[in-house]
Amino acid sequence: MVEFEAPDDSCENNDIRLRRQSFYLRNGFHKTGWYSFYDDTEFVLACTGDDFDKEGFDRFTAYLTSIVPDHIPKLYQK
Repeated sequence: MVEFEAPDDSCENNDIRLRRQSFYLRNGFHKTGWYSFYDDTEFVLACTGDDFDKEGFDRFTAYLTSIVPDHIPKLYQK
């Protein structure tokens, strides 16, 4: 499981975002169809397994939010 910044033509670092996405997709990750949004940034969720474990991701983000209270990602599909 990995999150990377979603490509966005309006961002200064879009070339880096595209390179990062290409790196993960070349190295066995695939997009899950899920996204998260926090810190004013959209992230693509990718994994190496066949299925995205949304419940596991929800547990992880709940734990992370318990130790970093201002980290509250919003999970969604497009």
